[in-house]
Amino acid sequence: MDTLILIQSFIMAATGAEIAQGIRDFVGPILMMVMGIVAITFLFKREMTQFIIFITIAVVVAIIFYSPDLVQNMGKDLSKSVGGSDW
Repeated sequence: MDTLILIQSFIMAATGAEIAQGIRDFVGPILMMVMGIVAITFLFKREMTQFIIFITIAVVVAIIFYSPDLVQNMGKDLSKSVGGSDW
């Protein structure tokens, strides 16, 4: 019971950025392991087209997952370039 109270107090005290970083630290290695296993199975089956498509999508997902600031800055820059207002 004390463990649940400790976890609840940690979540209540943590900011959104800390929670997001904690999720990234926990899920990131699992995500990379799954992507590696799927990529290896495509290589062993000699399905090169699916392998290339999967690697491309995996790189995009990894960029979004590991550096969301980059995606946010690209969105801001794109909005400015098409004449949108500054966020």
